[in-house]
Amino acid sequence: MNSSPLFVLAILAGVLSACNNNEADQKDSQQANATGTIDHNTSVPTSHAQSIPQSPFIKVSNPAPTTSALTIQEIRSLLRNDILVKTMPVNFLYPNASLIVSKGRTEDNIFSLSLVSKQAGQGLKQHFLRRVFPEGNAPDFPVIFTMNADQDSADELVVLCRWRILHRGLGIDANLYQPIVFDNVVDPATQQVRVLKNITNVLGEGYDGRMEQGREFYAYKDQASLQRKIVELRQ
Repeated sequence: MNSSPLFVLAILAGVLSACNNNEADQKDSQQANATGTIDHNTSVPTSHAQSIPQSPFIKVSNPAPTTSALTIQEIRSLLRNDILVKTMPVNFLYPNASLIVSKGRTEDNIFSLSLVSKQAGQGLKQHFLRRVFPEGNAPDFPVIFTMNADQDSADELVVLCRWRILHRGLGIDANLYQPIVFDNVVDPATQQVRVLKNITNVLGEGYDGRMEQGREFYAYKDQASLQRKIVELRQ
């Protein structure tokens, strides 16, 4: 039997290599048992993916992934007989969601606000926000944006409603404004999104323009002024 020093070192090197490989296999096995998968390309196990909690009110703070942005055809398929007035992408509740403004064919100037998303493996999902009624004239929605309006980590949706008020005989030429702040909370029974009432009520509503009693001003009629006031209320 060869007992030269080089032969002995070769044997020892082989034994150490086998021990190291066995230890690595044991670590991978422990990781698989603890997380369900081993991913050597990322430090976050795939079994730790966030999901929306099921509760009487669902606080959507970690949006579920979606497949892609919605098409006009997909949006129209949910509206049935309603007329699509306006749509815009918003990162509210879910990525790639769309805010939909629609109008009923049989209801004069009554508009509906809803949120539509396309979730992976679940198809199209629609959340009702609010019906907006006419105030002499049909409403429009000049300002729509998202921001964090409360103390959680998710953004809220801010929609500014506006009505043109014109009565020449009474000397009235003004706009009526009403901001609405929608919270990232969904009622699972109705799929309706909750209004953040404490902030919405403070913002209130008001006229801006010439009224019977004189000139009136409303303070929150653009995105900048709304953001400043919401930040102030959030403190």
